[in-house]
Amino acid sequence: MEFEHDRFKANQEAELERRKQAGQQELVKTITGNLGKVLEAPIVKELGRTVGQKIGVRENPIAAVQTRAAQEEVQKLSDPLRTVYGFTCNKCGQPKTFTELQMARIREENAGRWVCDSVGCGEVWTLKDSGPK
Repeated sequence: MEFEHDRFKANQEAELERRKQAGQQELVKTITGNLGKVLEAPIVKELGRTVGQKIGVRENPIAAVQTRAAQEEVQKLSDPLRTVYGFTCNKCGQPKTFTELQMARIREENAGRWVCDSVGCGEVWTLKDSGPK
């Protein structure tokens, strides 16, 4: 009877130790994972810059594209009459572009009608109002 009690007690202690060890392993795993993420981002970013400079890239091309796109949008907002819209004539297949100012003139002077100016086309189009913006 005493032997079984000692064995039961040893099993309980072993189980308790396993649980503690598993908890500690999980804690260490979480800490190292988070620490790795915190340190990895700046290191990888700097490594990318260093490699880019060595191969001759002076600025981040993605950032440059984003900057140019933002500057174009700001330019459109500063002069909305120069905003360009595109259209392709269904009859001749030629692409046409109009600024906001040209479209306003078509609406006012020609009651919204215009003729395709491609050679041999002459298709008549009506500019419809897109409604309130």
